[in-house]
Amino acid sequence: MQNRHIPAQYSFDNCRSDLMDIPVQFNKILDGIGVGRQLFLGSRSQALICVAIVGIWVVFGYNMIIFLSALKDVPSEYYEAAKIDGANAVQRFFKITLPSIKGTTIFVLVTSLIASFQAFDQIRVMTSGGPGKTTEVTVYYIFQLAFEQYRFGYASTIAVSLSLIIMVVTVIQMKLLRFK
Repeated sequence: MQNRHIPAQYSFDNCRSDLMDIPVQFNKILDGIGVGRQLFLGSRSQALICVAIVGIWVVFGYNMIIFLSALKDVPSEYYEAAKIDGANAVQRFFKITLPSIKGTTIFVLVTSLIASFQAFDQIRVMTSGGPGKTTEVTVYYIFQLAFEQYRFGYASTIAVSLSLIIMVVTVIQMKLLRFK
């Protein structure tokens, strides 16, 4: 019987080698401008920043689509009336656009905060909590406790505590942003 997984594995290996080549090319650019080579995911000071950049990149498109749909819902009559009244672009942005998309902005901030508390997949794939546990976040710690150390009770306790913390922080965030 023929192995059907070889093309998929070949594609994955090619993509992985291309992605692994990015830091090499970036280091060549850094060498060219005199900064020097960087370890990125291998550095204690840079690993969490690299994971955060990837996390931002992952949700950026989703958030842009949400903001674009909110911007389309702002009535054009508001902008026309403001232009007639002599408002410039900055005044229109702060007096019309921002107040009109306040609910969307709060939604994006709350969901982004919750997602940042639950960062797991990027850390698992990119660093596995290293180097030296510098990228080990709470959700990854829960995973390690439950599925590597088989301490399910302790992992469950931390997971419930994390849920409560996220809920409290979300309520505080909504109060500070005056969400009604």
